[in-house]
Amino acid sequence: MCNPGSNEIVRVPIKFSFATGKAKWGKRNIDSCMVPIIKALNKGGIYTNGCCCGHGEKHGAVELWGGGVLVIVNSFRSEEGLSVEEAELAGKNLTEFLWSK
Repeated sequence: MCNPGSNEIVRVPIKFSFATGKAKWGKRNIDSCMVPIIKALNKGGIYTNGCCCGHGEKHGAVELWGGGVLVIVNSFRSEEGLSVEEAELAGKNLTEFLWSK
């Protein structure tokens, strides 16, 4: 988690052409703590549409081109007191587990 208002200007893909398979790039303001993740994904050809770290209030997320979402979970414990790893070992549905808070 970063400090609220702690942002960086980062070069990111802003438009994609399916005809050419190439992205048009521009600069956007991104939460500082998300910059390494966003740069790595975009460098690897996994283009991002937006992101937020959650600022300690909620889970962070990265929207991917094509409609997918990566959820960023940091030291999460459910109301039952389970961590993500403990819930997975217990066979819980992780999507329901993460969003039930």
